Amino acid sequence: MQRRALGGGLRPKAWLAVLVGVYVLLGCLYALRTPLWQNPDEPAHYNYVRQLSTGGGVPVLQAGDYH
Repeated sequence: MQRRALGGGLRPKAWLAVLVGVYVLLGCLYALRTPLWQNPDEPAHYNYVRQLSTGGGVPVLQAGDYH
């Protein structure tokens, strides 16, 4: 007895590949369509990395740091 493949022909691994491909495509489109420095938390990410790179250690985050 044979099992029917999902979707009338695609194997489960093929469905996974399609799903991952769509996810990557949507992520790339989001990254390309969002203007630089316009993500809500982008300045906080920059400041975090800047403090790490200058030897300041891991910053202590307070409520409201990402707004």
